[in-house]
Amino acid sequence: MVAGTEGFAPGSYISIYGTALSDVFKVSSTPYLPISLAGVSVSFDSVANRISVPGRLSFVSAGQVNVQIPWEVQGLTTVSMKVSLGELQTSVIMLPIRNQAPAFFEYTEGSGQRSAAALDVNFAVLGANNPARRGAAVQFYLN
Repeated sequence: MVAGTEGFAPGSYISIYGTALSDVFKVSSTPYLPISLAGVSVSFDSVANRISVPGRLSFVSAGQVNVQIPWEVQGLTTVSMKVSLGELQTSVIMLPIRNQAPAFFEYTEGSGQRSAAALDVNFAVLGANNPARRGAAVQFYLN
């Protein structure tokens, strides 16, 4: 999650970073996103609103889980989120929810610098080693 963010919108995809989040590296290979992938699941809960819904997973590894925030949390201002691996669970994180939260997809370059996910006219990833050229078209990826 990005520190200092204003919040996350239902239906958005987020990446959760940590350690020992999964025993394996697995990418969803089904035409739909499952609620459990390699024994990993993510729940989004609001005790006050009696809501507990699973996120849809697209990727899990020891250090990262990619999940879609459930649409069922629309209208809430916060939810508690946790990652489960079998019977083990991470700490609960309070996740701010907003009706919309536009943002660029990002990636981390080998140097550790975070950059917006973007391609040049030749479909090459833009970054420190391939900066955007003045006047050239650029494709940005955002949510």
